[in-house]
Amino acid sequence: MPGASSSSLVTTTHAQTVTSEPKHATQPAFSCPAPESHLPQEMGLAGKIVLLSYTESGNKLYALSLTDLKLASLLEDLPNGIFGDFDVSPNGNWLALLHESSMGARASHELILLSGDGQTHITPWDKQRWTLSIAGWLSDNQHLAIWPPFDDRRLLLERPDKIVVYNPFTHQQKLIAPTFHYTTELLFDYWRRVGHSVVYNADLSRAVYLDDEYTLVVWDIAQSRELWRWNDPINVLTQNPVWSPDGHHLALTKVVTDGQNGPWISILLVNSSGAVTQSRPLIPSAELASDMRWSPDGRYIFFLWRSTENELLHLVLWDATGDKVIDCVANVAELPVWSPAGSQFLIRLRASGGAATPDPDTGLETIIVDMDLQKAFRLPNPLADEPIAWMAAGP
Repeated sequence: MPGASSSSLVTTTHAQTVTSEPKHATQPAFSCPAPESHLPQEMGLAGKIVLLSYTESGNKLYALSLTDLKLASLLEDLPNGIFGDFDVSPNGNWLALLHESSMGARASHELILLSGDGQTHITPWDKQRWTLSIAGWLSDNQHLAIWPPFDDRRLLLERPDKIVVYNPFTHQQKLIAPTFHYTTELLFDYWRRVGHSVVYNADLSRAVYLDDEYTLVVWDIAQSRELWRWNDPINVLTQNPVWSPDGHHLALTKVVTDGQNGPWISILLVNSSGAVTQSRPLIPSAELASDMRWSPDGRYIFFLWRSTENELLHLVLWDATGDKVIDCVANVAELPVWSPAGSQFLIRLRASGGAATPDPDTGLETIIVDMDLQKAFRLPNPLADEPIAWMAAGP
């Protein structure tokens, strides 16, 4: 990773050497700043937060402007329905969503593109015969990766890793069929709901998959060759690997022990040439960590972790530039949404000092954290609806 400190990371080039354990576990370096009640002027908030509301008649979308903190409805002309998969483009300019509405006995599906300045593109999903799942935006901000249809149930078992590259602005598409070996029995937990055993990077030049020997393999698609493999069933079978936004690094978790504190979480990074770096142990109780992701700028890897001391859900960040772990905030309600630049994020918290799981309709507060300035701001009116994206002001 650019800027990573080689002196604090253990660098390896072969999977067998990754099993060596760091000798000392480290406590979190520091917490995120306490939120202020008034917006620090230097934070310079921009763009909007897209919110998803759940009602008896379906889902509704709203936008919170970060310039005046006012709410506005989005896509009001859509018929009542529900939103499925969604993903925001890397530059924050476009939000892609699947929408399903009922028209009598028939359900209608659309792919909706929404820009930060209110532009909308709608593509009838049913005519494309795709599965109802978006794999994500590619790094060029112009194409979406979409799982293709299965005309026959046997195809799900024969080749579950093809991908459709679709330009929603020109409606051009092509099907990519990888050449690597794959498994039909082992699936990443994250993809189990859609039946896929492969995770692609943002420019479709790399893929990570599970083979039939309980081995995790990183594959170079362009060169059609294996870059790295990890034969460690205990760790491999619990993985939800995630690629960095630029597609150059793959992050995985590894359970390590230091002889005193029991299982801790460590992070492995596999770069584009197959070289591996391993962090120090970051946080205890490895089985209580989930939902590992990257910040948009590729600096932080973050995940949720439930403390065994107070049962609260924590947001934990790892700054790879200094091999530094940050136990950021406790009692979080869900994952944060990050600004397109990657230095700020918004997150909802449960009531301070309250129970770990209070009434979900009450007791929430919303804060925005600036990691560069080490400042935080508490919104005067907590968000009742789920934040799903932080969008730029417009294309």
